[in-house]
Amino acid sequence: MVITLFTVFLITLGVLSIWHLFAGLDGQVMSGKVLLLLAVEYFVVYVAGIANIFPRSVAPMGQTLFAMEMLGAGLAVLLFVSASRYIKTAPTHTST
Repeated sequence: MVITLFTVFLITLGVLSIWHLFAGLDGQVMSGKVLLLLAVEYFVVYVAGIANIFPRSVAPMGQTLFAMEMLGAGLAVLLFVSASRYIKTAPTHTST
């Protein structure tokens, strides 16, 4: 149950990060770089969970939890790709 709630929490953070990418950056490249870092961190956590690197319970990982972790890893990849594209297209401010 704790692992499932933790996974739901991480997926919620991933979805909110993607929403922030499209709704709240306002041309700030640094925010995009922070989102890139978050995407890498999310991906590492989900892959570690899928690979059973974290301490395991006696019961094997259920199909629902596995599907949620795969969804989270997919969201992390989507966030990384979206943030990368944003950084490439974000306007840079130059002084005159």
